[in-house]
Amino acid sequence: MTIDKIKMFLAICTEGTASKAALSLHITQPAITQGIKDLEAALQTKLFHRIGRQLILSDNGYKFLDHAKIIIQAYDDAFYEFTHAAIHLRIGSSLTIAAYLLADMIQAYEHDTNASVDVYCNNMKTIQEKMANNELDIAFIEGSIDERDYSYYPLGEFDLHFVASPTYMARRKDLPSDAYLIRERGSTYRRLIDSYFQEEQISAYKKWESSSNGALKQAALCHQGIALLPQEAIADAVKENKLVILKLTDKTFKKKYGMIVKTIKKDDYRVQSFLKFMMRGMEE
Repeated sequence: MTIDKIKMFLAICTEGTASKAALSLHITQPAITQGIKDLEAALQTKLFHRIGRQLILSDNGYKFLDHAKIIIQAYDDAFYEFTHAAIHLRIGSSLTIAAYLLADMIQAYEHDTNASVDVYCNNMKTIQEKMANNELDIAFIEGSIDERDYSYYPLGEFDLHFVASPTYMARRKDLPSDAYLIRERGSTYRRLIDSYFQEEQISAYKKWESSSNGALKQAALCHQGIALLPQEAIADAVKENKLVILKLTDKTFKKKYGMIVKTIKKDDYRVQSFLKFMMRGMEE
């Protein structure tokens, strides 16, 4: 029984099939299959039930899973302590978090730990797909996640406001209807504003649709209409009176954000290094 074979076992627990596990470990599928056979022979038990191409943990597989995590965690901790191996992480982020929060966090973490971080920013759907495919170690997301395969760490909330330019507001009374500058379908922002439209029975004129808050902010600055944007995005423009906050409803708009990690990976020493850094920052 070797460390590599235990890592194969954990990879199958994460991926569900030998082929996907092989891809995640950058080895061949026959190597994974033989590794699991060897591990089962050493432990004298079946670790998986084979249903088609799916590998489902047996009762003894579940028992071994806790031991496997502890073994790999101890190995990683010892390897890091004695080799002082550099930590390298792949971190994904939603566009909003990347635009207003992420760079300072990454810079502080790299400075504090001498780690290196590669960052990938995109919409939420793409970030979650990359997490599912093991292309990212950690992801910053807006909203939360209920899937059992992930551990979620809440970090805070964005306060969202309707804003428009003073010029738009001056001519608003002469317009047949308000023009709205909205996020793309499927985004958390879109769900929030669509819910507002439905509750208030507003047949909204959706003049702009974009996946970028920056684009919508620029459109609002150019008098194109009303946008729902986070406080972090509009603070400077509001202070300079280039945008004004509108009180269209008594309803408040908030959006949670946090980090997700695959549960099977949360004890990895590299992931733990970043999680502990972030938790310390929240306590200070």
